[in-house]
Amino acid sequence: MSRQRGQTSIELWKLIIKHIEDGKSVREISEIVKRSHSTVYDIKCYKTNNQVENKPKKYHNKIFTEADERYSVRKVKVSPFLSAPKLAIIAENELGKKASPSTIRNVLHKKNLTGREKPDKSLS
Repeated sequence: MSRQRGQTSIELWKLIIKHIEDGKSVREISEIVKRSHSTVYDIKCYKTNNQVENKPKKYHNKIFTEADERYSVRKVKVSPFLSAPKLAIIAENELGKKASPSTIRNVLHKKNLTGREKPDKSLS
């Protein structure tokens, strides 16, 4: 994974934009404000679009909704020895959503269902 980068403050944005409007080059501005030239260039590109704020972070689309996750958990609770590949097939057939077994495992881990859950002895 790439490391998290800090966001540039609005004051620094305004300072860089002021230098851009004065006609200084990207390299000159990067030396003045002690930021990389790519950061200054990105701000210059934002300036052309009349935006002076940080971009919102992009999140990937989730395959399963909360209801779908609850459905998967319910299936595992009913039959505890159901494997992730079989649950992926069930999800594709019944929910119409194609997901890999690792995605199913991640959903189950998020709900604190790790591996196979042993059945209660009190029910026997």
